[in-house]
Amino acid sequence: MRGNWLCPALLIALFAGSVHAKEQRVHGYVTAVHGPTSFDVDDYRILRDQSVTIEFVTDDDDQNAADYPKDIRVGSEIEIRGDYDGQTHELRAKSVKVYTRESRKLKRAAILDQVPQLYKKGTYWAGSFRADGQTIVVDEATIVSILPNMSQKSAMRREAKEAKQAALHGDLAQTAEQMLSRLDDVHVNMYVSYEGARLDDGRIAAKKVQFRDNEMTAAKARLWKSLAPRITAFQGTRPGELNLGAAGRYKLTPNAEVQKYIRDLGQRLLPASQRGLAPGDPNRIPFQFFVAESKAVNAHSTANGVVVVNRELLAMVETEGQLAAVIGHEIAHATQEHMLRQMEFHKKKRMLLEIGAAVAAAYGKYNVRDLLTLASAAIKNGYSRYLENQADRVGMEYMLAAGYDPREAPRVWKTMSSNMGDRPTDFFWSSHDNNTTRRSYLMSELAVNYKGVEFDSLEKDNPEFHHIRAIVGGSYSNARAQHEKAVVRLPGDSEPKQKGASAAKPAPLAERPQPTSENVPPPDLRPLDRLATFDPNLKPQIPGQLAARAPPPQPPSPQPAMRNPQPAVPDPWPSAPTLDRAYEALRAKDYETAIAGFVVSITADPDRTPVRQDLAYTYLKVGENSLARSQFQEVLRRDPNNAQVALEYAFLSYDAKDVATARRIFDRLRKEGNATAEQAFHNIDAPLAAGIDRWKEAIERGANDFSAHYELATLAEQRDELPLAAEHYEKAWRVLPDRRSVLVDLGRVWKALNRDADATAALLAASRGGEARAAEMARELLPTRYPYVSEFRHALDLDSANVELRRELAFLLLGMGHPSEAEQEFRDLAAPPANDLLAVTQLGFLLYGRGDHEAARPFFDRVLAGNDEDLANRVRAVLHVQQVQEKPPDAVSAKVMAERSIKAGYMKDALKYLQLAHEADPDDTDVMLRLGWAYNLLHQDVQAVYWFGLARQSSDPKIAAEADRGWRNLRSATEAFRFTAWLYPMFSTRWHDAFGYGQVKADLRTGLGFRPYLSVRFVGDSRQTTTIANGPPQYLSESSVIVGLGLATTPWHGLVVWGEAGESFNYLSHHRLPDYRGGLSLARGTGHSLRAETPGWFADIASDAVFVSRFNKDVLFYNQGRFGYTAGPKELRLQLYGAANLTLDDQRQYWANFGEGGLGIRFTGSFLPPSMYFTFEGLRGVYLVNEGNPRRPNFNDFRAGLWYAFTR
Repeated sequence: MRGNWLCPALLIALFAGSVHAKEQRVHGYVTAVHGPTSFDVDDYRILRDQSVTIEFVTDDDDQNAADYPKDIRVGSEIEIRGDYDGQTHELRAKSVKVYTRESRKLKRAAILDQVPQLYKKGTYWAGSFRADGQTIVVDEATIVSILPNMSQKSAMRREAKEAKQAALHGDLAQTAEQMLSRLDDVHVNMYVSYEGARLDDGRIAAKKVQFRDNEMTAAKARLWKSLAPRITAFQGTRPGELNLGAAGRYKLTPNAEVQKYIRDLGQRLLPASQRGLAPGDPNRIPFQFFVAESKAVNAHSTANGVVVVNRELLAMVETEGQLAAVIGHEIAHATQEHMLRQMEFHKKKRMLLEIGAAVAAAYGKYNVRDLLTLASAAIKNGYSRYLENQADRVGMEYMLAAGYDPREAPRVWKTMSSNMGDRPTDFFWSSHDNNTTRRSYLMSELAVNYKGVEFDSLEKDNPEFHHIRAIVGGSYSNARAQHEKAVVRLPGDSEPKQKGASAAKPAPLAERPQPTSENVPPPDLRPLDRLATFDPNLKPQIPGQLAARAPPPQPPSPQPAMRNPQPAVPDPWPSAPTLDRAYEALRAKDYETAIAGFVVSITADPDRTPVRQDLAYTYLKVGENSLARSQFQEVLRRDPNNAQVALEYAFLSYDAKDVATARRIFDRLRKEGNATAEQAFHNIDAPLAAGIDRWKEAIERGANDFSAHYELATLAEQRDELPLAAEHYEKAWRVLPDRRSVLVDLGRVWKALNRDADATAALLAASRGGEARAAEMARELLPTRYPYVSEFRHALDLDSANVELRRELAFLLLGMGHPSEAEQEFRDLAAPPANDLLAVTQLGFLLYGRGDHEAARPFFDRVLAGNDEDLANRVRAVLHVQQVQEKPPDAVSAKVMAERSIKAGYMKDALKYLQLAHEADPDDTDVMLRLGWAYNLLHQDVQAVYWFGLARQSSDPKIAAEADRGWRNLRSATEAFRFTAWLYPMFSTRWHDAFGYGQVKADLRTGLGFRPYLSVRFVGDSRQTTTIANGPPQYLSESSVIVGLGLATTPWHGLVVWGEAGESFNYLSHHRLPDYRGGLSLARGTGHSLRAETPGWFADIASDAVFVSRFNKDVLFYNQGRFGYTAGPKELRLQLYGAANLTLDDQRQYWANFGEGGLGIRFTGSFLPPSMYFTFEGLRGVYLVNEGNPRRPNFNDFRAGLWYAFTR
């Protein structure tokens, strides 16, 4: 008997093991060590048998490898392969590699954020200091020196030359290093480089420390200039634009509240070393912070301090602490000058490798090309990984200095993993490590470098963040974790918490009702997943999957008979019952039709709770969680004993951040024996209780600030400890009485405590408090009727400084015929500290109206002396005194206001002020010039040309020159007729011939999106070829003059569509042929053009598709790409570039199907006309079609040409 069941049991056990365990590779940093065979890497518990040996990986040329520790410790970089059990999160290692990078001799550089706390001890320096997110120990074995920067070296060289110390020239850089003699020579924002080894406690025992003054080098200045931000403000809901030059363009989120929130948060995170620096200080970085409309989950920063947070990332992070970690990381990139350091460090290596890769690719040596490309990527990405780690370390320092819990930094990557997966990428092709590696690195840094920090006293979240997050929305704003929940073990956590948990917020629910089906997702089901087993064949019954997730429900009742819809509700299916068609649509997964049918049915018969329940599940199918929640709420109201619907409503309430409602429902259900509700209740209640105790203890120790009381009140309300919540909401508001949104919270709690009078008073004060969002929230909770006088007085007893509230009461009393009571309220408003000018005016009117003119006089004098001309004119009208017209602003103040508006990006306001300035001083040519630029920025070029034309007559040569340049640039685009001409003579060794191309064109501006034109083209060559067999193909030399009439669209993002008809005159054969041609042309460029202000990288592409009737109605496709570097001064500017060209045609003629690539150079100078330049290219090409090709399949070509164009 035993043998009969033993074998199947073993098979089942083996099968179960194979289901739960899968081989996996984990690369990261050790975050906790439990023993010789057990340690953690992020969420993974690594178990190692004694039989599995550890491989310690060192560099081949590392002479100190034998001295490195041969054990696993917190912070060790490690790679494990083994079998992973998704249920226990254990990985049984088969192989273990430990990288000794962090154990070897470290050599790093950083920017100082604080002055080192060192002291002189005899002949050496001692002490320790924080830099680079590390604690660096200095002792008698440490060499501490100071180095000159580039400017100082240049000065020393000049001094040496002047002193004729030629012998020192060659070794100046070495002899310039000096031992540090005074700590006063060291200051913040200096470079510090250190070498040393890591101690067992995580600190760095430095062998050498060098300080160097930072400076604004020419390279840094060029980089900053190329990234100078140009901002176009948003108008209404239309996004603005942030143009960062070489770093690209960003659409700005059109919400001032969101932008201000990010700006304030960024300023809070700035290090002390950046605060208070004068605008001209070379160490000052002019930080600016923006939110961009991008669906990429990312953030960016530039060398000159522009930090851009994408809207989707803002929607994805879960707490303000996580957002602070992201922004602190980006600030660190700027303060540590990562962009400049990476450019300088890799410039020569990367350029040599990329040139080698281009040459190898051109000659088809793919193995060499691939190796060179991989090597280039490895160098670039390797340095980027080092910089990313440094930004992580320094960013956590900024978080801690700003009062944020740095443990939120690794939780960013936990949130990202939950929403996007771990995304393991190829080592070479990603400058950022995967989420597990990044997360474990941060956690190991927390464990090693932040010992003794009281994490729980630091800020993790803020209600304002969730308000902003709700505004921006995004794909992740309401998303639930799609992956398995695991345990995160962070330093300072007394007990393991769920992923993403914080002290101030409950952890995401770890347990959901368990489906019995094997193919459903893990327990943390999203709302969409909860409908995975929904059987649409069940009409108004309880959905099928509910029976698998809860105690068995009662047998489904028969479907109620359909009632006829009300006449006001249209029936979209007059030929069949609406509900049947809804279920048919649901089975066909036509959810929109099904939803429409369900809505019609429940509108006709609101008591159909089963149909309403199915509507809720269908809403979940399409991601409408809030609509689903409202339907579940309605079902629960009609059927309070429906435990399954209550459970669903509780889960959705938790998703909607209504923690109190979710906790109450889970509490009720757990008392009825529901195990799922029991687990969910404890997952919510335990963190709330712990948080309340922690904030109580903090307040007892003296933390009497707003945050302490507000956080305690928030947690108490979520845990239904309403008296405690009311007490501390009121205390928090007393600390910050202008924060009247807290009065809304207080009123809501008092209302729940049945303190209706107090609740109305608090809500009434909030509704008249001047805080728009709080006022709107308060009005939603107030009765729909107008408040009584007694309610106003009760509210003023609570908030006596509320000017708006008292003023409204005064006017109410006046309207009710109680002038004496109204007068007393006006007197209170007129007295300090309110000094309300409107109340002063009304009080004067009351006194004047009853004949007490002398008593009214002082109040009228106050109004006349005030700054409100409208109120003053009303007083003058009562006194029968001539009213004063509001003076227009003078030219100077209008110009100042215009300048401020331009800087803020409000171009329409700037235009208004500039027009006022022109009216005040019609001869001011500077105002005319500014008007021209303002109209140009508003795309009103006709008006811009007019103002530029006036300004170019200025006696100031600078204004005249700038206006003339603007006038010339815009005149041709705004005139009715425009004449353009271009020519391009070229010599080609491939054809041993010189070719000439040119065109003269006159077009008419219609303002309708297209231009009719008259064109004369010339296409010919010096050998005067007449046939393809004797020379180059037809498309290179037609030996013709072509006259045509055509239409062309105005350029749109570089795209032009054109077509023309005319005649071709062959100047050799004297033949005349009809000529019809047309096509599309696309030209785009980026970077530093040949005539740009500064050198730099550039890229451009030109693509054409052309139909030519005389080429046997052929269609030709051309694509020309250039990528290279613009170098040299403007007097002699050149471009070195790589070229790649492709030509195709639809008739597959050999001469029209080829590709070519190579290197080229273009140059121009100030001695040449603006649009003239010379080109030289060396190309290697291959024919793509060789049928009928009399030549070899490959060719070489050297081309030299001259381009010139002008417009009149």
